[in-house]
Amino acid sequence: MMTKLNWRKFPDEVPEKENGIAQKLCIVRIRFLNGREELCEATVYDWYDEHAEFDEWIDDYVGKWSKHDNDEVTHWIYADELPLPEEMIMKYFSYDPSDEDGLELHNTADEAKLRAQSCISEMLDCDGRWEERVDLVCWGEVKEITTKTNVRPDPSGEYDYLCDYKLKPIKE
Repeated sequence: MMTKLNWRKFPDEVPEKENGIAQKLCIVRIRFLNGREELCEATVYDWYDEHAEFDEWIDDYVGKWSKHDNDEVTHWIYADELPLPEEMIMKYFSYDPSDEDGLELHNTADEAKLRAQSCISEMLDCDGRWEERVDLVCWGEVKEITTKTNVRPDPSGEYDYLCDYKLKPIKE
């Protein structure tokens, strides 16, 4: 099943600031003329600042995109509204304390449980004694994942952007 994306037509709709402060990262469709005067289209990222410039003619602030001219942008969507491909969201995990990486993500509960059972079996040494950390082996379901939020341009220009992180529930 394909998810219908909520593309908005620019300038009919413009992005709002997150919590009234930070600009949210957007994916935008742009149209432009290349060096050979050919009309091109692309999908890129950008931020919209609703109070970027003061226009004396209308005696008010006007918004503009950070990386593209307003007349290039045709449509936009908030980047955090784009769904991840289902195969990228691994909803189960297993943990093996004897493994350097320890935590491993899995697509199914069966895969996670099988790895955990295998880890337990491998923790029995040749003398029939269990490793001390065998009771730390586990598997389970991932409920929330770390998600980038409050993505905004870096005013210093040192980085492509600044952001925060928070836990976000995995959508069913």
